[in-house]
Amino acid sequence: MSTGNGPPRRPARLLLIPLLLVLIWAVALAFDGVSAGERSPAASAVRGPAVSPSSTLAPPSSAPVAGRKEPRFRRLDGVTTAKAYPRFTETFSAWRERVPRIRDVRIPSSVDGHRQPALWLPARREGRPLLVVLHSWSVSYKQRLGVPFARWAERHGWSMMAPNFRGPNDKATATGSDLAVQDVVDAIGWARDRAAIDERRVFVIGFSGGGMMSLLMAGRHPGLLAGAVAWVPVHDLVEWYGYTSRRRPQTRYPGHLRASCGGDPSKSAGARERCASRSPRAHLSSARTAAVPVYIGHGLGDRDVRPDHAVRAFNQLAAAADRIPRAAVTEIRRNTLPPALHRSIEGPTHFGSTDPRVLFARKSGQATLVLFEGGHDMVFHPGLRWMWDLARADRRGGATVGAAGRPALARDKAPVPGAAPIR
Repeated sequence: MSTGNGPPRRPARLLLIPLLLVLIWAVALAFDGVSAGERSPAASAVRGPAVSPSSTLAPPSSAPVAGRKEPRFRRLDGVTTAKAYPRFTETFSAWRERVPRIRDVRIPSSVDGHRQPALWLPARREGRPLLVVLHSWSVSYKQRLGVPFARWAERHGWSMMAPNFRGPNDKATATGSDLAVQDVVDAIGWARDRAAIDERRVFVIGFSGGGMMSLLMAGRHPGLLAGAVAWVPVHDLVEWYGYTSRRRPQTRYPGHLRASCGGDPSKSAGARERCASRSPRAHLSSARTAAVPVYIGHGLGDRDVRPDHAVRAFNQLAAAADRIPRAAVTEIRRNTLPPALHRSIEGPTHFGSTDPRVLFARKSGQATLVLFEGGHDMVFHPGLRWMWDLARADRRGGATVGAAGRPALARDKAPVPGAAPIR
């Protein structure tokens, strides 16, 4: 409104509109520059030159982007051990309730073409680590114990794959078979092709039968892995059959092993040979030669898979001077810890204050053994923290993982005997 003494004055609020528009434009420009990494010299140096729409994109770099912080390691609230984790119906819908972005996919086998199911959680950006979760002995890929790993991967920006590898270990096609091992390899290749994972940072983790498969992967395909975590694993199927058939005949394990190996390993030479060839014991020497990092955890009170399996696996990976003496292994087999080893803890175990008590730990080269207070159980966070530290060291260009680093998946020339080459 004019007063008659000069030109009319505009309300003050109208003068703010151009200023606000300029401010919004400036913020949008700055944000676009940071997110695209094209207006920051530091970011451009990391990402490389811009490419035209017709150009072929280079493989993703694992180098950190300037100005982008790596998320810190975070434990999942209320998650400690497998025994304490709440049960739920093992269906895909139950998974989706807890991990909304999870996908149920089918991956064709490079050996027999069978489309193996898997749960798949891609990272939100390229060049991130891959966590391969291996189900336990008597269940399939939808095992409830995989959920915390998927939640952790989502929180920390990793991809996660949970392959079926022929399902429960109750048949010849499963239980450490060539087919089952190749299924895990094929799952890693599938993830590489779909999500441009960082091939130098592929980790496997498993509990019980999954722990056995984790050790098998370390021994049969060490070049694919940046690390393997095995909780309460079976090391020797022949020995385990003898134990379960004598001491645990009421369980389903003896029948599963007879079905898997084609007979009674204690009576049939053929069945014994097949069981032996499917055991980590037959392959772990290759993991030691390749220097692939392996973390093994076992509850001292385990009566399903006695803790000497973990100790024997460690001894295969360790330097001669670091191996657990035979007399001590015999005592551990009886679920007791020799006084000389009690509370002997070497190196970081990554167990937290809410985790079970560590009774013994030893590190030798790239192998770590932890015996804890408990039975046939898995402790979620120590293995995750161990892998997290390895992944960060490799990302920073720190200590090389493995004897010769991690070769590209397509160049891994160590296929499973009798299987089709890795594609």
